[in-house]
Amino acid sequence: MLSGLDYQCKDLPPEKNVAVHGSIGKASCESCGAPVNFDEFCDEVKCCIKDIYGQDKTAPKQSSPIVCKCCNKPTVKPSTVLFGASLPTTFFDRSEDDMFVV
Repeated sequence: MLSGLDYQCKDLPPEKNVAVHGSIGKASCESCGAPVNFDEFCDEVKCCIKDIYGQDKTAPKQSSPIVCKCCNKPTVKPSTVLFGASLPTTFFDRSEDDMFVV
């Protein structure tokens, strides 16, 4: 599944949808995997991350980490797969269903 395609294909059954590269519309902890409410995450970004473009006068001058409420580690981010990280296990589990046996 291409990133964001899940939002465009509303009729696609959820069991057929595997966001291989994650989703920018979800957030979770990199350390413990705990999901984070996305609206709360967006609020945390506004409070903790500096505005490098200088557009938001209320943004902090320095960034500070967004800490996970479950494990207390500063590893909360959008649920995307970054370079060098593993693809979700669901991708490998479901890929067998999509491959033809030759």
